[in-house]
Amino acid sequence: MDERRRRVLEVATRLFTEHGVHAVGMDRLVEETGLAKMSVYRVFPTKDDLVGAYLQELAVQILDLVDRDIARAATPADALHAVLDGVAADLRRPGFRGCPFGNAAAEFDDPDHAARRTAREYRQALLDRLDATARRLDPVEGRRLARRLAALVDGAYLSTAHLGPDGPGAEAVDLAHELVDAVAASARG
Repeated sequence: MDERRRRVLEVATRLFTEHGVHAVGMDRLVEETGLAKMSVYRVFPTKDDLVGAYLQELAVQILDLVDRDIARAATPADALHAVLDGVAADLRRPGFRGCPFGNAAAEFDDPDHAARRTAREYRQALLDRLDATARRLDPVEGRRLARRLAALVDGAYLSTAHLGPDGPGAEAVDLAHELVDAVAASARG
């Protein structure tokens, strides 16, 4: 990745996470990068381009972590538990303000805006990974399990953003673990 692009995305990630996408103007972003305004605008001609790239980069990073957790696991149940453990750890990270995809997407009305489109694509990609893994666990109940896990994860992020890591979001992750165990036990029969 080009050094300027990396620097702008690094600063944008910090600022967008701390303050939200709309609250951060390009002038502030340029100032905090230490780059010339024209250098930033050559890399990202518009703020919408920057928001889309920020979320795309974040999606790649998160999905890579999910893929690694799934690949390292001995069983499909272990893989799903590892993903859920990653969610639980993320909910407790310092400065947690909710799902960055949901937060950014909520700031734009246009369903075709890069933020909303990238949020949809990310959620679909995560659901696809949960679905493939859950179907390996149980070909009959896997799809239903994956959809339930996705709903619980989304709920955990939203709840934790408002009520903290010891609120209902933690219970949602615990419930997701219990669902995995129940389907695994049923599949063993």
